[in-house]
Amino acid sequence: MVVSGDKCVVANCGDSRIIIGSRARPGAPLKAKDLSTDHTPLLPEEKARVESAGGWVAQDDEESEARVWLDRDMSCGLAMSRSLGDLAFKSIGVTATPEITEHTLTKASEFVIACSDGVWGVMSSQDAVDIVAASSERQPDKKLNGFLAAQELIAEAARRWKDEEGDYRDDITAIVLALPLWDSGGMPVKSRPASPRLSKDLGRLAPASRPASPRLARSPFSSTPKSAAASKTSTPTSGPALRTTPRSPTVSSFFSKKKKPSDNDGDESTASEPKKEKKGMLRRIVSVRQTDLTAPSGSKM
Repeated sequence: MVVSGDKCVVANCGDSRIIIGSRARPGAPLKAKDLSTDHTPLLPEEKARVESAGGWVAQDDEESEARVWLDRDMSCGLAMSRSLGDLAFKSIGVTATPEITEHTLTKASEFVIACSDGVWGVMSSQDAVDIVAASSERQPDKKLNGFLAAQELIAEAARRWKDEEGDYRDDITAIVLALPLWDSGGMPVKSRPASPRLSKDLGRLAPASRPASPRLARSPFSSTPKSAAASKTSTPTSGPALRTTPRSPTVSSFFSKKKKPSDNDGDESTASEPKKEKKGMLRRIVSVRQTDLTAPSGSKM
């Protein structure tokens, strides 16, 4: 979904759905309006595309929804006619091309809900709007908290799945956005803070700030001398400082070292003696191997 001014553009591919909750007039009940279409194989245009590509759309005895089947034995089926992935079905009409729709937002538009089919499989669009509206009414200031409303949507969907299917449930994802997203000046509307419990959890997950290790503080690449670093142990540092002064004596002496002439540089015989010894050994090994491979005189090869 992309929002620009009062225009809202939605690109959808699959069986997730995005809806909007609006009022016909102030004080009127909130009504749901779908901003996207669920791409199921039973839609006439979707079914026609799949069948023209060689696919087969049918329902089995146990399923209430139609599927795109790879063969008439119903060995493998997909419950949507468009998807990202599912490469085995691309050759029989299942496409990843999204359906793009454009909508106009008004002052009566209060919030947007986007959910996966784990929500829409057990509730209607109006059910979701009613749950979000009831969540707003329970807030002290009667304003929507999108995070809490999404939590309530997920909890209600999970409860309905348990009532209908037992331990099985489809993937459940929900997003709730309060409208408008921007004020009249084009600036983002300040969002409501998350619940205190969420803030506490996020605070516990944040890495605690701690001073750098003494060894790091005494690094030769730091501009602080060792004596100064030792005298300032009460002030934590975040890491080695940028070098703005000459290198420490240790580092400077390391880089300033030059190769000194060796005592044996003038004695070529001593320096090349190991190399000559190795070459002599190699020659003896090669000559021995050649002798072993040489056939005796008079013998036939």
